[in-house]
Amino acid sequence: WINNMRGKDIHNGAMVALDYRSGDVLAYVGSAGYYREDLASPKLAPQHDAADSPRQPGSAFKPIVYSAAFEAGMLTPGSVLLDITTKFGTSKGKDWAPQDADLGERGPVLVRDAIQQSLNLPAIRAIQRVGNEAVADLATNMGIRFMNGKDSMIQSGLAGGIGTVETRPIDLTSAFGTIANAGQRVPPRMILKIIGPDGKDAYAAPAPAPEPVLSPQTAFQIGDILAGNTDLRQNSIWARRLEIKNGPDGEHRWAAVKTGTANEIRDFGTYGFLAAPEDPNSVALVAGVWLGNSDHSAPNTSKAPTSLDGPGQIWRAFVRDYSAGWPVAEPAVPDGLVQAKIDRFSGGKPTSSTNKTRLEWFRDGTQPGAPGEIDPSGLLYNDGCVDPARAELGPESWIPDVEAWMSRARGGTGVKGPYGSKTAYLPGEGSWGGKICGGEPDPEPTDASGDPGNNGNGNDEQLPGLEVGPAPAPTPAPATRPGRGRKG
Repeated sequence: WINNMRGKDIHNGAMVALDYRSGDVLAYVGSAGYYREDLASPKLAPQHDAADSPRQPGSAFKPIVYSAAFEAGMLTPGSVLLDITTKFGTSKGKDWAPQDADLGERGPVLVRDAIQQSLNLPAIRAIQRVGNEAVADLATNMGIRFMNGKDSMIQSGLAGGIGTVETRPIDLTSAFGTIANAGQRVPPRMILKIIGPDGKDAYAAPAPAPEPVLSPQTAFQIGDILAGNTDLRQNSIWARRLEIKNGPDGEHRWAAVKTGTANEIRDFGTYGFLAAPEDPNSVALVAGVWLGNSDHSAPNTSKAPTSLDGPGQIWRAFVRDYSAGWPVAEPAVPDGLVQAKIDRFSGGKPTSSTNKTRLEWFRDGTQPGAPGEIDPSGLLYNDGCVDPARAELGPESWIPDVEAWMSRARGGTGVKGPYGSKTAYLPGEGSWGGKICGGEPDPEPTDASGDPGNNGNGNDEQLPGLEVGPAPAPTPAPATRPGRGRKG
């Protein structure tokens, strides 16, 4: 993988590793080659601390967006969102219709799949649902310092859902540590003690004081989803590159991880953690890796790397070697969580329209069928056929693009839409849950070779060259049409 990174016009990198129970900094690389001023260039500033400098996190910020939505009771890991290219508004006088990295449109997807497949379009719908202010508040409480305070996130509009607002790698690493630590934030600490010339302690760091900023239930749900990225049974594309098998007998190690790529691959990184060992004196590891150029320039190559190629492999190699031989640990399930069987495609309680189910974690009382259910049964179905327009709970102005996708999807996968995206299935699936409602398929020609959902590429996050820019603030959704709506 190192040779694969050569010639990609990426010149700098940074890494932070923390013990998330104590906040202790275990490793800190602010830039490549601190003493190599002979290599200095605009793209490599050896003595500039990139680990503590603002950089776009890309999709690595999505776990915070979804955490805010879980906390607000707006979404669950089993909620259905739409992976459909949509004109969400205007930016700089132009229509703003971002896409997924592989130009696929997978239609209705559950939140677990949306996070693991790093899909942009559901994340935009998620931040519209919960609101930028809730995301800004949670991120700030988790220790993220935005350049202009919370207003940076609030003013980013829907684009904030896909990580366009700059964060510092050390802050984002610590925030992932908060998720790992059952929602308890422990700020990073660099210095434990200063000993004076008289041999006495001139300074001693205070004992860690964990601050609860995220519920243990949400922290477990997010960590459980991210652990799927290292589990071949859940996410074969990512896990082939990120799985760690270094237990005492070479067994699989539970690890939760998320990659992220900024616009034009100006910044890309990987952040993740291991479950805390039973021994309270053992290290509880979280690590973050950033790669890019010091001057924020995009790589001048047509063969730009992905986050799995570069920072993902650095993260995996470091975590693998640092934890080699440790006992294998998994996070404990907190009180108040239950597993429930749900419809694989709609997320609600299985109905007569259900043709596949899965188990998912819910706060007790919010699971489908419970009095406080968040995901109602049958939301995706209309007289036995699949109707994603019923599941679109955003503004009414988004519905025409959803209905246009339905028309294309009736022609199968690989059908290109007006924004250049193509209908696709999730990896391992062969349908969207049933027959798409409506009449004849869109007459546009299909591309039989273009099934982005099953092509197995490792690209994640935003399309290189896609201009994101500031998005409009979310507009309040008008009154829902018949058949639309969600409890909770």
